[in-house]
Parts: sequence; C-alpha cells; structure tokens
Amino acid sequence: MRMAGAQQKLIVDALWPPGLRHGVAVWAVLDGARDQRIFSAVDGSRLNRCCLYSGSLPWQLQVAAPYLVELEPDSGFTKFLIDEGWGNSWGFFLRTGAGMKQLRRHLHGLLVAREQRGRNILFRWYDPRVLRVYLPTCWPAELEQFYGPIQWLALEGEDPRELMEYQYDGRRLIETRRSAGGAVDGKSRPTYHELGTGEQGGSPGQRHGMLTIRNAQMQVLAKPAHRIFEQRAADHLARSFPHLPESGDQRQLRARVRRGMEEASLYGIESERDLLRWLNVGAALGEDFAANPRYPWAARILSSPLSPSSMAERLSQTALDVVHDLALRESLPPEPPAETSSEEEESEEESWAS
Repeated sequence: MRMAGAQQKLIVDALWPPGLRHGVAVWAVLDGARDQRIFSAVDGSRLNRCCLYSGSLPWQLQVAAPYLVELEPDSGFTKFLIDEGWGNSWGFFLRTGAGMKQLRRHLHGLLVAREQRGRNILFRWYDPRVLRVYLPTCWPAELEQFYGPIQWLALEGEDPRELMEYQYDGRRLIETRRSAGGAVDGKSRPTYHELGTGEQGGSPGQRHGMLTIRNAQMQVLAKPAHRIFEQRAADHLARSFPHLPESGDQRQLRARVRRGMEEASLYGIESERDLLRWLNVGAALGEDFAANPRYPWAARILSSPLSPSSMAERLSQTALDVVHDLALRESLPPEPPAETSSEEEESEEESWAS
C-alpha cells in the first residue's frame, strides 16, 4: 500500500515523538512469510537486526522467519517498510530501552505458547491482525509477561488509514487510535481482573513461564486466524500454481481455498499444514480429485482408517508421484501402445498409492 505524505508523517511522528527519552530505541518486528522482499530488505540493510528463530535454518525458513530490526527515522529501510508494508500486515513497531540481546531473548520466548489444555502451539503474535485482537483479551499478568521490556507498540489498524498504539501501565491496557487527519481516539481498556471477572490475572507461574493462551482467547483468535490462513493459502496458490484460472483474482482464489477447506473438513482434515497439502493436490490434479475416476487411489486413501494428517500426507505424496509420472511421460517420444491386461493397469495404480 503506497503511503501518502500525511500518512508517512503520521507514522514517523508516532514512532519518534518530540522529547523521546535518550536511550529508547524504535524497533520493527517483521514477518518474513508475508512478502519475499522483507528478507531481502532486512538482509541488505546495515541496521541492527536479528532473526527471532534460533539455530541453523534452511533457506526456506530463513526467508519466512520473523525478524527484529532497529529503525532509524531517516533510513531508506524505514521508508521502504512504511511505504510498502503498511496495510499489508508485515509486522509492528515497538519502543524499548532494552538492547537487542535482551529484547530478542524476550520475544523469542513468546514464539511458542501453550493452550490451556496443555498443547504447545506456534503463536504468530507478530502478525498485526492477531496482535490487535489478542492484547485486549489479556489479564494483567499476561500483559506484563507479553510486554516485558517493551514500553510501547504500534501497528496498522483494520483500516490502514489508522495507526493503533498500545501501552500497558501496570494496571490496564491503554489503546490510542490516530489518523492522518489528526483525529485521536484514546481509551483505557480495563483488564478482565478490573472488570470483576473473579480471575486473578493468569495461572500460577505464568508471569515467568511459557505464555498460556486461554480457551476464551483461542475462541476470540479463531476468527482472525481463519482469515489469515485463507489469505496465506491464496497467496501460496498464486505463487506456486500460476496456471490456475483464479491466479489473477484474489477474491476467486480465496473462494477456492474456502471450497477446499470445506471439502477437506469432511474427512477431518483441519490443521493448516494438512489443509495446504489438500489445496496443493487440488491445484495439481483438479478440485474434484477426491471423486475423479482418474484417481481412484484418492478415494481409497480417504476411506482408509488412516488419521486425517496421515491421509493428507499420503494424498500429497501420491499426487507428487502421479504428477512426476505424467510429466515424465510427456517428455518422452510416443511409443506403440503396450498390450497390458486390466490386472496390470490396476497394479500400476496401486503402486502410486503405496
């Protein structure tokens, strides 16, 4: 989204307000998975930066990882980030007096959260569509744990003409909305503890342990998570399968994703990884692959006692074998038709599904 001058100024003035205390730095937390240009820009900048993931990462994960970058008001990277990333959910901004090592350690510790039932999940809090929904659901101890050394953070609103600021003052979340027209809408959101829910601000030990996402929060986060996955899957199909008739139309791509998700759910296939596998097979073989008589192995897999995840994996692998075999046949010169029995043909199909 290209920024008008007034919008650029609104963001820069919010990040570096007059009287900003010495030693307080402005950082961006960026989601490399949102756009391939993010990694290239971060990698090519001379700013203080680091990856929030640890260890030796394969190239595909390096490009899609979250990054922490210290910003300077007059740098070309900052202008690029605001001009190209604002309104496209690239990440958010924060201010802190902590150094990069301390800040990275804190943010890295938030990447994996625990559901209330005990399962660990990757928490994509650095997506502004998630963060602006998550923060107002937090209890005091949860806000304290999330903010840590962070003093202030800002992100795009659902309407990208708005800038949303969030501060935690030790008792409540303070939310301020600003627009390029100069309008300011500030309100103090009382925490759930202050509203008299009877809760005491989080589970024992949460302040220093792994972040816990309560059941009520999971329900609130489900809607934006669904929209985010739908968009991410549509972007993936556009990049990986440009031959699709919908590839030039985001609305039609998202409709295709929704159709695939609905059909996959009939077989219990619901995790994001498995849904992407289902969508990949549909893009390669056609949306009707599950009932298409050309691919009888699909019906056999889907009627088997396999778990939904194993079904999706088997479908994906078998489809890859089929596509590879078809591509190989098309690359060879035509041969005289072989005399094969129906039993031999059936045996060949079985080998694709094994």
